[in-house]
Amino acid sequence: MPFLIVIDYCSVGGPEQNSCARHVSGCLKMVTTFQQEAEQVIKTLFEDFGLEEFSAHQFLKTYIMGYTNSYLLGLAEYHDVQQLHAVIGKYLSNHADDLNIRYIEDRASKNIFGNPDQISVWRKK
Repeated sequence: MPFLIVIDYCSVGGPEQNSCARHVSGCLKMVTTFQQEAEQVIKTLFEDFGLEEFSAHQFLKTYIMGYTNSYLLGLAEYHDVQQLHAVIGKYLSNHADDLNIRYIEDRASKNIFGNPDQISVWRKK
């Protein structure tokens, strides 16, 4: 079970919730893996790229470049880029304290398809 589906169902419930409950140790391992990957992406954005704030799009681009296989597992599970990106964005929102970031605002942006969108912007705590 890819990490993102675990995050989605374990944190908000859903048709797989009972299945997830039967595989708690696997769920926790997968959530921990994504947490570690997200922490590394955020560290890269702040330290390596020297950003003072980042958008969810910048997070996604950096995540995809650094953790392509994990991203593809999530994409294979969801079969929908926008839904997958929404789950990742929700994870950032729900775990901002753990990731040592804080939400700033939504800003106008273009999604990966070039369509107008509103995107969350984050800053280090």
